[in-house]
Amino acid sequence: MRVETHVLEPFASNLYVVVEEASREALIVDPGRFLSSLVERLVREAYRVKALVATHGHFDHVLEAGEYTTFFRQGLWLHQNDWPLVENMRTQLELFGMTDLEPLVYPNLTALTESHKFRIGGVEFLVLHTPGHSPGSVVLWSPGEKIAFTGDLLFRESIGRTDLPGGDPAAMRASLEVLFSMLPDETRIFPGHGPETTVAHEKQHNPFLRDLLIPGGS
Repeated sequence: MRVETHVLEPFASNLYVVVEEASREALIVDPGRFLSSLVERLVREAYRVKALVATHGHFDHVLEAGEYTTFFRQGLWLHQNDWPLVENMRTQLELFGMTDLEPLVYPNLTALTESHKFRIGGVEFLVLHTPGHSPGSVVLWSPGEKIAFTGDLLFRESIGRTDLPGGDPAAMRASLEVLFSMLPDETRIFPGHGPETTVAHEKQHNPFLRDLLIPGGS
């Protein structure tokens, strides 16, 4: 299995493509901007995109997701608690002063719950509902591959903000506690912004985890 990271401008958000070579299957996480060159390559190299998944509904992670849903003829998986964010995309853009941006195509939404599992080839991803940054934030975790896509819950040596509409500091703390109680230290973390990290690194170096008294922090 291989994880490709594509940094999207102008937000510096991460779009991830998870590919499983043997099956030629792929998973796209946080399709915030439409990358025609990426889509063309996936088609040219005969990868089959099994799912389009958003870790949450903020505009920098879903703005042009509709282009992907139209091309691949499937919905965008998003927790229902964040559907209002997408349905009121114009309000989000105004809040951030991004009124020059236009959602290219309204994405077809598919309800994402903790009971759902994604599989590409022999790799399975579990869905963890981790509110705090937004009401419908989720983490995609593959215990077998020991990787997790944390969206804007957890970054390298930082955590997501909770001062936006729908943010909840208490929920953020609870979500982080759950995350660090479940994921092994060697788990690779692929965040919504910034570089890759690991659970072990964050336990040792993330000052926000110490402030939140996450077990294992130092």
